[in-house]
Amino acid sequence: MSVKPLFDENDLLRRIAGRDERAFQMLYNTYKKKVYTYALGIMHTPEGAEEITQEVFLKIWCMEDDLLDIQQFDPFLKKMARNRSLDAIRRLTASAKAEKLLTLNYQEEHNETEEALLLKETRGLVNAAIGRLPRQQQEVFILCQQEGLKYEEAADRLHISINTVKTHMKRALSALRQDIGTYSDIAVLLIVLVIFMS
Repeated sequence: MSVKPLFDENDLLRRIAGRDERAFQMLYNTYKKKVYTYALGIMHTPEGAEEITQEVFLKIWCMEDDLLDIQQFDPFLKKMARNRSLDAIRRLTASAKAEKLLTLNYQEEHNETEEALLLKETRGLVNAAIGRLPRQQQEVFILCQQEGLKYEEAADRLHISINTVKTHMKRALSALRQDIGTYSDIAVLLIVLVIFMS
């Protein structure tokens, strides 16, 4: 920004403050390349630099009488281009962070929803498989596995021996694993394992 213009900058700014469009066009044609080059060094994209250039000159046009307070236009223009570029980078960074956060939240919520549906479906499969067990195996499995009774307590409740409870439980688990094992979805099998181990 060392080349001196072929006109009086202060006079040009005074005319622009008075809404002289020809003066503004002259200023724009003279300085747009400087602003663009400086902004490009910060933004690193032609599109970003072009946008900053437009913003800078729009701001100059809107300044009106404040233009009369500018003592040295070249340093003022450089500072404005720098500030606008840095503001744009901050906006882009904030936008990227916000988008990342929204995406992360969506993925977490989406995953939670999928897991809840899968768990619901899996419990449905387990309950259906339990319903296919012989009656006493069903009773023993529900008491011991789902209600958490000890074998002795289940034996007392059903008026059968502890060994009979153990036998029914062993057969029930074997039948359920075989029944549910026909599903190939590894996630289903893992959740079933968790249900059986809990």
